[in-house]
Amino acid sequence: MTKIILMILLMMALLNISLVSKEESTHWIFLNSGVSFPKPTAGTQSLSIGAGFGFKLSPKFGLQGSLDYMSYKDKNIRANSASLFSLLIDAKYRFNNKPLTPYLLGSAGLNLVHRTDPYFSPIFPEISEKDKIMCAVFGGGVGLNLKLSKKINLYVEQRILLLLFEEKKNKIGAGVYFPMRFGVLLDL
Repeated sequence: MTKIILMILLMMALLNISLVSKEESTHWIFLNSGVSFPKPTAGTQSLSIGAGFGFKLSPKFGLQGSLDYMSYKDKNIRANSASLFSLLIDAKYRFNNKPLTPYLLGSAGLNLVHRTDPYFSPIFPEISEKDKIMCAVFGGGVGLNLKLSKKINLYVEQRILLLLFEEKKNKIGAGVYFPMRFGVLLDL
């Protein structure tokens, strides 16, 4: 819990630095939804939703923070499900400032994984028997932003995220997932 509080305080501090360092600072908020891969079985469904905020440090470089929720459910066995709650900080590099802008993301943060069945593991090949696990998250991604008006943007992005967690007997475990998101970004 203290790690989550420290991450939130860090994001707030970064936002305040940006507000006092530049009068012309551009800020944004965003909402997204999407799916994730891999799926452990053909009967598994995934869905994600998220929201966040960000700010520019320069015309091409910015930082953003997000809170995301991802759900995995097994259609065949109703009791099997897993949920991921993510708190991420992203470095965002835009290649240009045109109406259609590709960008790169570098991500770090925390995930809380909660499973109803300790052996239902949509993204971890071998996981501990715990039903709740706190993980460190690192990764990156690519995206495409389409500016519809002065304030409204649509975007699509594909990420690869690596989760590191403590497995049984103090061993380090890892898992990988590939969230694809579609969203709306509002310039403030």
